Amino acid sequence: MLKKRHNTTHVIVIMMAAFVFAIAVMYLVFYRRGMHGRPFFILALMIAAALSYSGFSLTIGREATVKNVESFYPPDGIDPIMADCVVDGSVSNRGIAAAFYYMAQKGYMDISEYERGCFEFGFKEFPRNESNAIKMLFYAIFDIDHQHGHASGGEGHSVRLTDAADRLIKIIPKVKISAFKQINIRKNRSIAEMTGRVNGFIETLLNADTDRLEEAANSDEDYLFKVLPYAYAFAVTTKLPSRMENIDIRMPQWYHAYGVADDYAFDVLYYNAMLRSLPEQLRTEVFDKTIEVPAVGRKY
Repeated sequence: MLKKRHNTTHVIVIMMAAFVFAIAVMYLVFYRRGMHGRPFFILALMIAAALSYSGFSLTIGREATVKNVESFYPPDGIDPIMADCVVDGSVSNRGIAAAFYYMAQKGYMDISEYERGCFEFGFKEFPRNESNAIKMLFYAIFDIDHQHGHASGGEGHSVRLTDAADRLIKIIPKVKISAFKQINIRKNRSIAEMTGRVNGFIETLLNADTDRLEEAANSDEDYLFKVLPYAYAFAVTTKLPSRMENIDIRMPQWYHAYGVADDYAFDVLYYNAMLRSLPEQLRTEVFDKTIEVPAVGRKY
C-alpha cells in the first residue's frame, strides 16, 4: 500500500516546534506552582517529549488497516494508473500502457494497427471525468491544448504513435508524479480503502470460482475488456483466458488488428497479440526514451 510520505524537513521542523512549545507550557505550569530547579525542568522535558510523540503518532504517523473487498468489477473512480500507484507506491510503465487500453475501452479513442506492430489512435471524445493523469496522457496523444481543450482534429481524427512519441516522452514523468500526488493528498484511511478495493478486485480475478467468473462475463459482453486494463497493469492477463475458455467473447469494437478481418472470431491468439504488440511499440518509441522517475512514491 502507498503510505503517506511527508517531507522530512517539514516533519522535523513541526516536531521541534511542538516540542519547544510543550516545554514552555509545562515549565510555565511548574513555575506558577512554585516548582523550580533542574528536576522539574527535566520532568517538563519528558512530558513534552511524550506529548509531541503522541501528537505525531495520532496525525502524521498514523497507519490504517487494509481490508480487501471482493469484487468482479474494477473499483469505481480508480483508473489503472491510480491503481498501480496506490498498490505499489509508484507508477510503472505497465500502468501507463494499461491506461491506453482503459481509454479505448471507456470510449475515448480507438486503437488501430495500421502496419504490423505500428499503431495509431482515433479521437472519439474527451475524458472529462477522469483523473488528471489520464487527461494529461490523452491530451499528449492528440496534442490538445490543456487550457482550452482544443484538439488539432475532431472526432475520428487519428494520430500515429510515432507522431505522438515526443509529446508522450515529455509528459509521462509528469503523469506519474501527478498520479502519486493525487493519491498522497488523501488521508491514510482513504488510501487503505482504495488499496483494499484494488487488491480485492485482483484477488477475485485470480481466485474466484470459474463458474462465478463466467457468470459475470456472460451477463456483460464487455466484461473481459473492462477488467483487461487492470489485469495488464498487475501482470495477471495470462491467467484470464483459461478461466474464460467457455465464454463467447465478441471482438472489441475499439481495437483493430492489422490483417484481421471484421468477422474474425476472438480467440487466445488475438488476445495475446493485442496485449503484446502495443506495449512493445510503446516500449521502443516512448518508454526506452523517457526519463525515469525512480521510486516516485518516496521522493516527497
